Amino acid sequence: MVLLHTQQTVKYLRVAPAAIWILDYFLTLEHEVRLFSSMGCWSIATVMFIVTRYAPVVWIISEIYVTLGPQIAETCLVSYRTSGTSLFLIMLAAEGLLLSRILALWHRNRKIQLFILASYLL
Repeated sequence: MVLLHTQQTVKYLRVAPAAIWILDYFLTLEHEVRLFSSMGCWSIATVMFIVTRYAPVVWIISEIYVTLGPQIAETCLVSYRTSGTSLFLIMLAAEGLLLSRILALWHRNRKIQLFILASYLL
């Protein structure tokens, strides 16, 4: 009985991020549409923002499917690969945005660029 209760709690905790993400998406959708429609040319920062903002859809859908869908080995493997790939892209884009913000704050200081490069290589 306790095991079933724990499994249900785990399912709730895996599906809960979807509700938070959907709420955040609908709260900011109007502002994002206005921002992107007024932009003339997209930069790499814009692309990184879009990946960071919308790639979680793929991750959340794969997590919900793994949690609530049929437990077939082949399906689980594809879902976990999709989840891992989307999380890697999200992390890469988020780190790129953080890096560009740090460089903007330090006015593209050469010492800071070298420090950040050394930090990433370690």
